[in-house]
Amino acid sequence: MDNMKLKTIIEDILAINEAIDLRKIEDQLHRLYDFDNVEEEGRDRLRFDYNNGRDHMWINDDGTVEGNVPRDRKLMMYLKKHKLQISGI
Repeated sequence: MDNMKLKTIIEDILAINEAIDLRKIEDQLHRLYDFDNVEEEGRDRLRFDYNNGRDHMWINDDGTVEGNVPRDRKLMMYLKKHKLQISGI
């Protein structure tokens, strides 16, 4: 096995180990904010709907948050505490 292939395999293993637990995040966010709906979009992404389904935010297993994040103090503190990176802010 060449060094480049071995490096790629090691990077993939590290990426899997660094992925956040989306089920845990989903449960905790439901306690903090009244989302209308939560859906899995693949095994590495969750979509949270709120505002009667008109607004959405996504949380990826790499710790990034996309979309329209509700302007809720407790929710924002949770995201910051768990080092989730909100894009666009």
